[in-house]
Amino acid sequence: MNFFGFLTADKEGKSLMHRMMAALGVDRRLRELPGHAAVEARAAERCSQCDHEGECINWLAANEKPDQPPEFCSNRDLIARLQKLAPTP
Repeated sequence: MNFFGFLTADKEGKSLMHRMMAALGVDRRLRELPGHAAVEARAAERCSQCDHEGECINWLAANEKPDQPPEFCSNRDLIARLQKLAPTP
């Protein structure tokens, strides 16, 4: 995905990265990490360099409550680590 694709937001103003994190239920966990701004910035950088923007959009549209991110997701490892953290109340 190019930088402008990353900035393309949905009607709620969420980028693809934030939509993916929310769909997988790790968006709050990401925000609660110590140093979350730096972690989020690195995740945004990986997302901005991804070449799967169209696939990501289609995957998000077809997977309302997924258990794991798609194989092509450049933040797959980060999401897996966030999923292992204790759920937030």
